[in-house]
Amino acid sequence: MQTGEIDLALADLNESARIASSNFYAFWNRGAVYAAKGEFDRARGDFTTALALNPDKTSKAKIEEALNAVMEGAKAANAQTSDPSVISDPSAFWGHGEEGSASAASSYPADAMPMPSAPAIEATPAIPAAPTLEPAVVPPGQ
Repeated sequence: MQTGEIDLALADLNESARIASSNFYAFWNRGAVYAAKGEFDRARGDFTTALALNPDKTSKAKIEEALNAVMEGAKAANAQTSDPSVISDPSAFWGHGEEGSASAASSYPADAMPMPSAPAIEATPAIPAAPTLEPAVVPPGQ
C-alpha cells in the first residue's frame, strides 16, 4: 500500500485475514486500504472487526481514530449526494441561451469546475507493524 499498489495490498490483506482471522493487524490494515479506496462500509467493517479482536491499548486508540475518520467520511459523502441544495452537476445550468452563460460544457477548461468528491483520507496511512520481541539475554557462563 505504501508503494501505491492498493489492489495488490488488498489481495495480500485478504489472504492475511483468511489465514490469521484472529490477527487484528490484518483487519486494521485492510480497513486502511478500503478507506483509501473510498469503500467506507468495508473499511468500517474491518476496523470494527479489528477492535473486536482486543488489540493493545495504543493500537485500539489508533483503530478507533481511523474508524471515526471513516464514519465522518461516509457521513459527508452521503450528505453531499442526498442534499438537493448541493449542485453536483453545474452543467445542468449551461446552454440556456443567456448572454454570458456557457453554451456547452466544453466552454470551460476541464479543471475549472472540479467534481465533488468524498473527503480526502490519507491514501497511505501508517501501516501498523507487528510487535517485535526482544531477544533473551543470557548471562555469560550459563
